Amino acid sequence: MGGKDNFRSFFSDKIQSAMVDSGALETLLLEAISEKEEDRAIVERSISYIDEIHPIASKYLSKNRLKLKACLGVTWAIQYPEKLFSFIDEQIRSVKWEESKVLERCFEQLKSI
Repeated sequence: MGGKDNFRSFFSDKIQSAMVDSGALETLLLEAISEKEEDRAIVERSISYIDEIHPIASKYLSKNRLKLKACLGVTWAIQYPEKLFSFIDEQIRSVKWEESKVLERCFEQLKSI
């Protein structure tokens, strides 16, 4: 893309329909992040990535509002991977792993080695 005006046009085209479904906060945050040129490139690529993956992730991104949240999430994951991982760490700790059939099969296979 090139220049702030081209980005604003690119960005507006991508989020205009999403604003109808809400996502105003995410839109505001993405625009604010995009004020810095190096971060604008991250936001642009995050939007492109979500657009690209949407056909196979439509189960998770069924509404434009969710696509916007995903764009913001991808942007933040790139900018602050350690902070994002601490949230993931909390999620990992909240899972009842002892009830997982997948892990049970895995450990059974390890025992047989």
